[in-house]
Amino acid sequence: MEHAGPAGGVPADQPRRDDQRQQADRRRHPALKDPKVRTALHYAIDKQKLVDEVQGGLAKPADGSIIPPLYKDFFWEASGAEKVTFDLAKANKILDDAGYKKGPDGVRTMPDGSRKLQFRFSIHTDTPIEDKLAEYLTGWFKEIGITLTTKRLDSSKFTEETGTTALFDIAISGWSVNPDPEEVLGTHLCSRRPTASGQGGGTESFYCDPQYESLYLQQQKELDRTKRADIVKKMEERLYTDAPVIALYYPNDLEGYRKDRIASITPIPEDKGLLYGGSGYWPFYTLEAVSKDGATAESGGMSGGVIAGIAAAVVVVLIGGFFVLRRRQGAADERE
Repeated sequence: MEHAGPAGGVPADQPRRDDQRQQADRRRHPALKDPKVRTALHYAIDKQKLVDEVQGGLAKPADGSIIPPLYKDFFWEASGAEKVTFDLAKANKILDDAGYKKGPDGVRTMPDGSRKLQFRFSIHTDTPIEDKLAEYLTGWFKEIGITLTTKRLDSSKFTEETGTTALFDIAISGWSVNPDPEEVLGTHLCSRRPTASGQGGGTESFYCDPQYESLYLQQQKELDRTKRADIVKKMEERLYTDAPVIALYYPNDLEGYRKDRIASITPIPEDKGLLYGGSGYWPFYTLEAVSKDGATAESGGMSGGVIAGIAAAVVVVLIGGFFVLRRRQGAADERE
């Protein structure tokens, strides 16, 4: 909890937060504001290899949507020329054509020569799999002339740096998604960025895009589910092509239950839905229990709070820009 300072309720730690904000502005890497750089990063990631060697094959490569495939109405996937595939030669060409030249050390610089493409890379200390992701990404990005310096942070510090102080360039994160994707879509709004004094927040990429913002407002007002889903897919396509976040894969949740206790369960959604915690407004639709005499007894879905399933592992790219005053209470807490 923050303590109010003397001048009309200004937080006592505001000077420190303002210093952090100014420090973030000075250190934020300008290259990541260039969509060509973000696109090159996307082409430099072999998602299938990450699925095979980091997830042991227990995931699906993410070729688009930040909403997982189990929510079929809202899921979107790139295809054809729009689909980004692993191609280091293409990633290098994009950067070459954009004027980011490699120096004698193999590291690229800004077109004006002002800074090298050396990015701060934040991961969680308590998530060992992120160390493996960092190893692969560091190697691939080196192949295109970009250096990553890995920072390992505990969950609270990670949330602070990626949601408030912006003292990072690239980070590994993951999304949870409710049956209605409103919250995960809202994470990328201009209004989710903290104020200049460090208040509010609930973002990670600090993304602010008028086109995305307009689509978000449209889907809020659309009552026809099919039409709304079409708008949501346009939002996902915008995130995919502009790449403030790059979805890596959709992990599989491995679950089991005792057949001597439970005869069958209908999950939510019915096709490949999660059981533990659930991914809907109830843990499951139906449960058929095994009685003591071997017969079955059917039970309806149990009521309970929503605990959403994992949508994707993602690379978050710090875009930067101005902070605004509005916020949605507790957004950052809902993600961590």
